[in-house]
Amino acid sequence: MNSRLIKPGRLAALALIAALLLSVYMYFLYQLMIVRGEEYYNRANELSVTKRTVTAARGNILDRYGRVLVSNAECYNLKIDTDKLFANSDPNSVILELVQMVRSYGDEYTDDLPITFEPPFEYDENMTAIQRTMLEAYYKRQNLDPNCTAVELMSYMRTRYNIDNSYSAAEMRLIAGVRYSINVRYAINTADYVFVEDASMSLISSIMENKLVGIEVKRARHGRQGRHRVRL
Repeated sequence: MNSRLIKPGRLAALALIAALLLSVYMYFLYQLMIVRGEEYYNRANELSVTKRTVTAARGNILDRYGRVLVSNAECYNLKIDTDKLFANSDPNSVILELVQMVRSYGDEYTDDLPITFEPPFEYDENMTAIQRTMLEAYYKRQNLDPNCTAVELMSYMRTRYNIDNSYSAAEMRLIAGVRYSINVRYAINTADYVFVEDASMSLISSIMENKLVGIEVKRARHGRQGRHRVRL
């Protein structure tokens, strides 16, 4: 029975080995947590995974003749932040500058007012059904005579939108067209007003450089689509 007992020398050796292993463990733990803790923490942050949702590319939608109706090309729209625009001391001058800038770069902007751009003002003979619906809703919302002439409507808009007489009749028409397009969407409760769809990068760069108040650049969600816009 005594032969099965562990000799004191062996117990001492085992205890020494255990102490050495524990010392090594404590040493590396100290190195990891104290000495190089900050280094490992920063490295872990650099390697952290960030989840980001990326919209999958959509295929082109064609009509029966093979013409592209909707493409997956990335494009950017220009939208007007009305709160910021009309907080400006002279929003009409900003609108006119925006319109002139769009024209100078050959882009198109949304103008829903079916009235000619030059005096003597007349209603557009090619007014679409949508434009007519918008116009009738505007008449009703503003308590206007639906039989008023284009000249009378433009005179009303100059007063309503505080368009100073220093602006020419043609400039007044440009300003009124944008303000009408913004207002009429409240009258018919339709989609938000998009000032420029698929804006060129030259136009976007110029607007950002000039830091025009009230204009925002928004990436389009579904790419380029067929639309009705006005080219000056």
